[in-house]
Amino acid sequence: MFLVEHREAILKQRKEAARFIPPELDEQALEEMSYILQEALELEQPVLATYAGEYEEKQFCGFIDKIDTLGKYI
Repeated sequence: MFLVEHREAILKQRKEAARFIPPELDEQALEEMSYILQEALELEQPVLATYAGEYEEKQFCGFIDKIDTLGKYI
């Protein structure tokens, strides 16, 4: 039997432990991604992008209309 405060703390701790932390990318990986995205934009090819959701990796597939390197979005 738990106190309400203990139960809430345990649930919060479990939720934080399940949070997805994306890997750090080195300069070479970033350059490779930039090359692939630029090529997909020029050749009008679809890309499969994997990104970090709150608790897991998420993916989407689509075409690139614009690449904004300063705003860091496609």
